[in-house]
Amino acid sequence: MDKKDGEKVIHDHLENAPPNYVRILLLGSGCLFLLAALLYNEVFAQLLVPHSPLHPITLKAIRSVQIHFLALALFFLISGQLTVRIRRIKSFVQKPWVTNITLAVLVCLVPMFFLEMIFRPVATAGRSFTFMEDDELIWKLRPNSEDVYGDVRYEVNAKGLRGPELDYAKPANVKRILYLGDSVTIGYRLAHYAQAFPHQIESLLEDRTHLEIETINAAVDGYSTWQEYGYLRREGINYQPDLVVVGFVLNDVLEPFKLRRFGGHGEGFLLKVYSAKFDRLAYKSGIMYLVRKIGAVLRFGPDLRRQAGLMERTRIDQFIARPDRPEFQRAWDKTFEDLDSLFGFCRGKNVPGLLVVFPTAQQLADPQGTSAMQKKLMQFAAERAIPALDLLPALSARQQEENPPSSGLFMDETHPTVYGHRVIAEIIAEYMQEQGFLN
Repeated sequence: MDKKDGEKVIHDHLENAPPNYVRILLLGSGCLFLLAALLYNEVFAQLLVPHSPLHPITLKAIRSVQIHFLALALFFLISGQLTVRIRRIKSFVQKPWVTNITLAVLVCLVPMFFLEMIFRPVATAGRSFTFMEDDELIWKLRPNSEDVYGDVRYEVNAKGLRGPELDYAKPANVKRILYLGDSVTIGYRLAHYAQAFPHQIESLLEDRTHLEIETINAAVDGYSTWQEYGYLRREGINYQPDLVVVGFVLNDVLEPFKLRRFGGHGEGFLLKVYSAKFDRLAYKSGIMYLVRKIGAVLRFGPDLRRQAGLMERTRIDQFIARPDRPEFQRAWDKTFEDLDSLFGFCRGKNVPGLLVVFPTAQQLADPQGTSAMQKKLMQFAAERAIPALDLLPALSARQQEENPPSSGLFMDETHPTVYGHRVIAEIIAEYMQEQGFLN
């Protein structure tokens, strides 16, 4: 066979060879990821969460996804070219079983990975794993942890509190205030722990009294009075506080009865969502986010945050309107029992205590007509000789003083803004001075 005949045989073989489907699949996948790298950005991601501004951490995750898409595009495009550039690879990939396996793998995995990467930045936005199980209190903040919760970064010290870590032993000539409470007291959605009212009170009192004051903010998101009492008895008292302040939010009366321990059906939203290993994977998964999102939209409508707020507001408003209904009596009995135990424990340790009752945003417009719960709590405090401060009158007056009346005190139904925390700190600091708590 001469040279021309050999070239003809090779040419005929190439002409009659089956198409290189593996190359087509690889190049197609590469083009898909290249297009995704070009088009996937914060504008596209905002379409996935139209009612929420993108957090800087989410934006950073979007940049990471773009880099992953570009890297995958290059990998598939280069791999596709290698199937025709290198003879051994070319002959190998043209085997039917190789084509079938490549097709099965790419068809199954590429779309799943594609969806996972697209939705992961918005799935992880606002998720936090700073909570862990506790045998007595059900959940608590995880010591030495740092993560995002409520769109802000939580930094938890070695003793499991948000804020600077303090030794249990109190320095000489220092006054210590221990704060117990829930997400309102800890500073939910505040970018820095010092913006929460407890630390603002510290600054105000130091300026006014020239005392050196240390703040221990022992609040934990979702806590109710029974958990605050448990923490005080177990650990809070070790800080040798000169004053214990209990931040009481009106939903504290009903919250415990969502828990299985008190006849409910769960072990707490924070523990379920943010602690279990399976839930960690599920709540960081973009595909799981997509499934949950579709289910929630079908159930509640497109604006989930607004719907959730309306449901919470309706529940609280019903309780505020008629707190003496018979079905609420067990909840009140439990609340008063826990408050009695907590402040009784303080008296037994010769530590003064202060109950601070927080209103909801809706109450500020009609403090007289919506104050039944506050009156019930203040009456209980008076009967037990517990110092108590109802914030509703002062906050309502502050809001009405502004022209037009401002809604800038609260970011939602129960959580104050940075400005709201500052106003609350001024009111509480003034009350503490009037009552001589730190004299």
